[in-house]
Amino acid sequence: MSDGRCIHCGQKGHYSMMCPKKPASAALSQQLEGCLVHAPPPPPPPRRIHVVNNSAINTTTIITLCNVDEQVLLPFYIHIHFGESIKDSFPSAVTSLQSKRASLSRFFLPSTRTMESHTLDLYPNRGPVHMALFRKVTNAPELRQRLIAQDQSLSYALIDASLILNPFHALLAVNRAVHDEQNNQLKSHNINSEIVIELSPNYNIAQSLRRFGISDTSENLLVIKVGGESGEVQQDMINNVKGELVPLSELDQMHDIKSIQKYYQLGNQEGDPQQMLPLVTGAMALKGL
Repeated sequence: MSDGRCIHCGQKGHYSMMCPKKPASAALSQQLEGCLVHAPPPPPPPRRIHVVNNSAINTTTIITLCNVDEQVLLPFYIHIHFGESIKDSFPSAVTSLQSKRASLSRFFLPSTRTMESHTLDLYPNRGPVHMALFRKVTNAPELRQRLIAQDQSLSYALIDASLILNPFHALLAVNRAVHDEQNNQLKSHNINSEIVIELSPNYNIAQSLRRFGISDTSENLLVIKVGGESGEVQQDMINNVKGELVPLSELDQMHDIKSIQKYYQLGNQEGDPQQMLPLVTGAMALKGL
């Protein structure tokens, strides 16, 4: 504690913070009657690092990216998507991707923003269209049987993701299905099966459901629901579909180009999804004419 003298010039009678001899570096301090009170520095904002399909990701890499040591890594928010090629420096006993995730889970707050919601311009009052992509699905036979039994608790369109070029491709089918619903022209028993049928370039219902819908061997599924609150819908999807929820951008890694060419009768067109999209959507739009 000071005797009241200015800590800068040694004189009495004025506040230290007002002293003309106060160095510029003291501008961040609050000084009053010789008592120096340091304002605490503001806490750093949470750091967000997004790493996608990094084949060399490991604990050391994350520590380097964050510029912190392992003990203080926990408060940092790190959004990371694990790809199949993930490699790390864990003991050889930790081999499965699931085990690796569990080993790293204490360091990460994973992003949950993987389901997307869209509003149909022509039918905004029908509710949002929720779309989620699941890979490595393990309960496809069970889901298919529930659809056949018309289980009302499974109110989704379940689509073979390998046949979907991008989200717009699927949204076009949703838009046509909602149009049919609004005009009492559904060709199937509900909006969900109608979405699957509308993906086909023809109105052969059995063939459309067999080709574009879920099968017992389906591993990658695009799950669609029209209406509902996004948080509840996503959680219900996760509860029903036993697989890995991934961003819709991963559709690019799932394309079965040969089947798409066959089903939409594209011949030997170059297998570039961007060039195929207008041909596919055109075939969908013109069916029945």
